[in-house]
Parts: sequence; structure tokens; C-alpha cells
Amino acid sequence: MGKVTLITGATSGIGKATALLLAGEGYEVYAGARNPADGEALVSEAAGRGVSLKAVQLDVTDDGSVRAAVSRVARESGGVDNLVNNAGYGFLGTVEEATDAEILRQFDVNVFGVGRMCRAALPLMRARRAGVIVNISAWLGKMGFPLLAYYNASKYAVEAITDSLRYEVGPFGIRIHSVLPGLFRTRFVSGGLVANPETVSPPRWVSRRRRSSRWRSS
Repeated sequence: MGKVTLITGATSGIGKATALLLAGEGYEVYAGARNPADGEALVSEAAGRGVSLKAVQLDVTDDGSVRAAVSRVARESGGVDNLVNNAGYGFLGTVEEATDAEILRQFDVNVFGVGRMCRAALPLMRARRAGVIVNISAWLGKMGFPLLAYYNASKYAVEAITDSLRYEVGPFGIRIHSVLPGLFRTRFVSGGLVANPETVSPPRWVSRRRRSSRWRSS
């Protein structure tokens, strides 16, 4: 397993923990950060722990940003040995109330972002006939759960992509894996969830009942 590792969504949660762990083990880590300031903060935190890593501006929903990030890693380090597709977030909303824009955004980050990263990195790996891609999925990529239908669907899709890609690139010496984490003490729930307003607002009949209760109590 080579050392040059690019991690998307590396400034928080599992991505950050992975970046710091691999950097501490001697890997040449490029930590993808959508916000450059977050990347700089991570570099400083790593230095405070006595480890070194590099931040690279990377928005997985932007083709140009993806290509630029992978090109920088290849230019500076000669290629990409390992890609960790970690960037993602959770959308909370019922099937009935979710909007097309919310659903498309969920899939753009969690699913299409994985595809963009693989398309950019795979030619480099195939040319060297070596490489590892790890897709961070979720335990909800194997089961349904209320209010998280589209998040679940995005992780089901990541599992399908992983399983299919493994067959496609295995003959070139490239290994494909997925990790299906459960609940960890990260900021995913507090900072990684986006909710549909209708789903998290009290139903209108509840509001009417509360108003009528106040009138009766007075």
C-alpha cells in the first residue's frame, strides 16, 4: 500500500480522524477541505500534535475543484496511492416532504462526489497498476430508517458503486473497499445534518391543539 493519500471532507469527523491517524503513521496526507480556512486550522492542529499533512482546497460537487486537487497531488507527489471518499452529510426529511433540490443536493455530495473523485484518480492508479479507494458509507446503507430515506438511499448507492467498481478495476491492481460506520462521537449529528423545514416543524393540527388548550386553561 502506497503512502500518498487524498482524503475528502477531511476537516471534521471521520475524515479528520483518518487524516491525523495516517499522518501520524507516516503517510503523505492531503486533507481535502471545502473551506481553505478549515484546512489551515487542520494543518496547525496536526503540527501541534507533531505530525505533518497538507491541506488542499476540494469541493466534491465541483468538477474543476476535483480535477485541480487531484492534479496538485499528482504534481507534488507523483501520483495518488490511496483515495478516501469521506465527504458527505445527512439530509433529514420524509419522502413526502423532501424537495427535488434537497434530494439532488444530497446525492450530489454523497454519491456524485464519489464518482467525480474516482474518475479523477483512477487514471493515475490504473497507469501504475496499483491503488486503493476507500468509500465511507454508513450502516444505514444496508437498511431503511424513518426520516433519513434519501440519506439511506445515497449510502445504498455508494455500496452499489463500490461493489461494481471493484469488478471494473480489480484487473488493474486497484482495490476498492467501503466502510460502514455506525454512531460515533463526532459532529455529524450536530453539524452534519440538514433538515427539511416541514419535517421538523410541528404539524398544523398540533399547533391548533396547543392554541385551543391555552384558551381552555385561561
